[in-house]
Amino acid sequence: MAFTTLPGEPGSEEFLDAYHGLRRGEEIPANPAAATESGSPEWLQERFVAAMKVQVETGQFSPATLLRRERVLAALMKEHGDREAFGVPTRAIRRIIEARAPTPAAASNLLKTLRAMYKWAIRAGLTDDDPTQGGNGSPPRPRASRRGLPVICAPS
Repeated sequence: MAFTTLPGEPGSEEFLDAYHGLRRGEEIPANPAAATESGSPEWLQERFVAAMKVQVETGQFSPATLLRRERVLAALMKEHGDREAFGVPTRAIRRIIEARAPTPAAASNLLKTLRAMYKWAIRAGLTDDDPTQGGNGSPPRPRASRRGLPVICAPS
């Protein structure tokens, strides 16, 4: 299946004109903003964020959720943007989450964002695999020690 990236923001006049032209069988000019390599994490991130923006506009998501997920994904792309987005083993996701164990909230936000992105990718027909599911992908949770100090540990 070939993908065509349409110009403009989803729902914009430019986007809708290109969409309807494509449905009529017309050629649409190449979108220079679509230079991101297909199948890369950035490619998946761009599509996921674009879909979320549409959901924010229709009131299905809060703008704060979009902003938080954009920030989480931007940080992730700095570290892991050069890898493949699909076919990622669950253990690799677990290692990425575990690396954020010192900040459980960051680990939890990353896991929630990745789960949402892969769930969306499955619904969009981009993949059949969700590397965030299976195994124990939960982020480590703080637990109080006997002295009342927080202790980071893996969930039991």
